[in-house]
Amino acid sequence: MASTPLTVNVTPILGVSDLVLFPVTEDTKTTLTTDDANLIDLSECVVSKAYAPEMAEGDFYSSNKKQKSVKSNKGGTVTYVIPSITPTLKERVLGAKKNTAGATVQGSNDVSPEYICAHRVKLTDDIYILEKYAKVVFATPSENAETENESVNYQTAELVGTIVPLNYEVPFTGGNKNGSFLFSVQSDDEKFATLATTWFTKGTAGITTTGQVS
Repeated sequence: MASTPLTVNVTPILGVSDLVLFPVTEDTKTTLTTDDANLIDLSECVVSKAYAPEMAEGDFYSSNKKQKSVKSNKGGTVTYVIPSITPTLKERVLGAKKNTAGATVQGSNDVSPEYICAHRVKLTDDIYILEKYAKVVFATPSENAETENESVNYQTAELVGTIVPLNYEVPFTGGNKNGSFLFSVQSDDEKFATLATTWFTKGTAGITTTGQVS
C-alpha cells in the first residue's frame, strides 16, 4: 500500500496562557467525570509551563546486536509557575483544611485531589495548541519571599504535579485504550474549532465524546 509523505511546519513556542484546573470526581475504565462547576481558573496567573516525561526503556539483544528497543512514556511531571500560592489555593489544590479559628492548615494527613489541567500554548505564526494533562496530583510547592528593598524583585511559586495516566479507556478508531495522559489539538486542525468551544469549560472535552459538545 502506497504511503503519503508527511510535511510538518514546526514553529517555536512563544508562551503559555489560559490555565484551568478541573477536579476529577470519577475515573474508571468506563467513566470519566469532572466537577466543572468548581474548576480553578488560573488563566490570569500562569507564567510558564514545563513538562518532564518519565521514560521506561527496554532493549533486547541477540546475536551480539540490538534487535529491538522499546521506549514508553509513563507520564512524568508538569510544572506551572504562578505568582504565589494563596491559602485558598492550598485548600483546593493541596488538600489543606481550614480550622475552626479560620486559619488554613496544612498537615501530614492532607490528600491532594486529582485534576485535569488545560492550557493554551502559543507558537509563532499565530498558531495555538490546546493541551490537557489528565490526571495531575500536585505536591506542596517551594516558595521564596524577601524583605522589600530599593529595587523591585518579584518572586514566583511553582505548582509541581505528578501525572497519573487515566484509568478511563479513551475511545479510538478500532478500540479503546487506557493509560492516556496528554491530549492536544493545533489551531490549524479541522477539529480545533469544535474542541475550542468547551476546552476550558468542560474537563472531559477532547477526552470523551460526550465532553466535547456544549
